[in-house]
Amino acid sequence: MKKLTFITIAMLSLLAVFTSCEKDDDNNPKEEFILINENITVTTTWTANNLYVVEGDVYVDANITIQPGTIIKFKTGASLNFGYNENTTITANGTADKRIVFTSFSATPTPGAWEGLFFYNNTLENSSLTYCDIDYAGESIYEAIGIYCRLTFNNNRVRYAKTLGIGLDYDGSFVAMNGNTIENCGTHAISLYSSVIHTLGTNNTFTCGTGYGINVVSGYVEANDGTNLTWRKHTVPYIFEGAVYIETNLTIQPGTILKFNANAYINFGYSSTTTINAIGTVTEPIVFTSSNLTPAAGAWNGIEVYNNTTSNSRFEYCEFNYAGKGAYDYSAGLYINEMDGLTVKNCAFNHSAKWGIFLQYCSLSAQSTGNTFNACASGDIGTLD
Repeated sequence: MKKLTFITIAMLSLLAVFTSCEKDDDNNPKEEFILINENITVTTTWTANNLYVVEGDVYVDANITIQPGTIIKFKTGASLNFGYNENTTITANGTADKRIVFTSFSATPTPGAWEGLFFYNNTLENSSLTYCDIDYAGESIYEAIGIYCRLTFNNNRVRYAKTLGIGLDYDGSFVAMNGNTIENCGTHAISLYSSVIHTLGTNNTFTCGTGYGINVVSGYVEANDGTNLTWRKHTVPYIFEGAVYIETNLTIQPGTILKFNANAYINFGYSSTTTINAIGTVTEPIVFTSSNLTPAAGAWNGIEVYNNTTSNSRFEYCEFNYAGKGAYDYSAGLYINEMDGLTVKNCAFNHSAKWGIFLQYCSLSAQSTGNTFNACASGDIGTLD
């Protein structure tokens, strides 16, 4: 997330603006614009009939409205930081034919030409960006857009970030996140905590290079995050950094691809009542697999199901690939502990370093049929009674 360098500036009763026609170091052609280089502390509106150019790190600690069709350009090292010190509502709602543009001031921009947009935890939940283009941001190690609050983010385009498109910290999530395009970014489209995966909405198009996708930070998903959550299928895979503990009801949509780093896994129902519905189809299986570009058996730990998982939980038309990492005898693609009645049906277990399935003091439901096992080193199904 963005490292803050806060410069104390005397509070002004009005936004200081300067009109310039001079050629800038960013080699932008001469044009008139309003220069924004002071913090914003009073209610402000930016209009489409003006061009705004941001210089330096500008902190917006008052309500701001950006009208449809407005263009905001950023010099090298510039950023807008909303709601860092005071409660702030940002309303930047363009339209399909009058998009709001946040882009580089350079006439020949390259990825990371400016720092980005950052929404801190004093940004109020009624804030929204719709039909906006955010291009060439994410200078150095920063994400193009940093979100540390709840934000509506619909029908936007995030393009040409140097590294990460959107980064959400522990307090970041979406009120709504639909119809967006994130493409041509250097690394992941999005990075977020597991507790807010369900806030990713529908009709989004994410495009990433090989090995990237939706980066998921480890953590807990609990009832206070929602009691019936859905992880949706997207155009790129989820990539899990580490352990994720699911302690609430969760549905995983058909066709979802979940990839795991070496020490990553998902644990269901260890402490709280949990129902898991991971039901794929013949043409759209749910895939649990390694994030390694050339995986081998045991590339990641596997999926774990514990005794607080309800017996109506189901894995159907799922693939469990390259799991079983670890020295334990019970390592498996799917490990089930003291939880009778789980249905595992028409699933494929491939290239486990140990078992395909391991049952510890439990048994599967009678409906658990049609499963296949391929190259599971210890065998298809192991048991400990």
